[in-house]
Amino acid sequence: MHHEFEQGPIKITVGHEHGIGYFISVQDTRLAVKAGDSPYSSLDEACCKVDSSGAGIYLAARTGNEGRGTQVSIDEMKRLWELYGVKGETIPLMELLELRLSDMGPGY
Repeated sequence: MHHEFEQGPIKITVGHEHGIGYFISVQDTRLAVKAGDSPYSSLDEACCKVDSSGAGIYLAARTGNEGRGTQVSIDEMKRLWELYGVKGETIPLMELLELRLSDMGPGY
């Protein structure tokens, strides 16, 4: 299950999948390498230093053991979602995240 939403040139994808756990991916289309540019421009080379895939992803995090990005705790993921304004159509995901946090018990 995942949701995508855009904030201008920023595309944010959040969700939950088996193995990956909860995740967030933040992509800036301004950093994406343009298809068909050959050889790469110096700008494209700089953008590939931010994201080697060339897609313009500058933040990728997950709670599970598999997948792309940095592994973070559920509490840290909740904070990342809050920082990027995850709400609205993603409320069911936030409720799942809240439920998971409450299952951890005090002190997590």
